[in-house]
Amino acid sequence: MDTDNDKISACHTELIDIFQKYKLNIGEILITYGNLGYTLGASIDGHAGQGPSEEELKKAYYTTPTVGVGLMLQGIEVTGWYNQLIQLLKDKEKENDT
Repeated sequence: MDTDNDKISACHTELIDIFQKYKLNIGEILITYGNLGYTLGASIDGHAGQGPSEEELKKAYYTTPTVGVGLMLQGIEVTGWYNQLIQLLKDKEKENDT
């Protein structure tokens, strides 16, 4: 599979411009990154509409791995990790307030 470095660079530049335009914070960037990974993975694997669940992806990752499965699972993991971190920080803040 050949890659076009000029197209990759142009796409990267546009993505950075979008992040700067919307002034995303770190949380918004991580959620966008996770969502993008899932969406790209689903597209690569030919899913239209609702893609597979996290459990289905984990099973596929170890039995019939594909690039799409890897990206979808990574997307879920990044978004889930960030949401867990935020909840942990909120819980710690509540503990400190009492």
